[in-house]
Amino acid sequence: MTTWTQEVRDDLDTIAGGVAGGGSTPASGQKTVTTAGTAVAVGGDIDAKEVIIIADPDNGGNVYIGDSTVDSTGAKLPPGGILPAGNVNLSEIYIDADVSGEGISYYYTV
Repeated sequence: MTTWTQEVRDDLDTIAGGVAGGGSTPASGQKTVTTAGTAVAVGGDIDAKEVIIIADPDNGGNVYIGDSTVDSTGAKLPPGGILPAGNVNLSEIYIDADVSGEGISYYYTV
């Protein structure tokens, strides 16, 4: 059984391979939902070739991914869940959470 930690390492290896081959710049960040039920943009106006979003494994509830109207009907990430995406602007990805103060880490290439 693959653990979420191994899945993250595998996904980051994939990004690193793309970076080595394509001259892309890798970066990362974290985002917290201060108040549950309030959508928060993941990042600023950055066009990312690849993004990996990882729900904090210590979250007590789910995190939801979507557009500016995201709520509990968005793509659900349980604690430690991973969602890859490509060719997206970080300002267009929003998160919400079941529990205030919980969130995600993200890794991307430009």
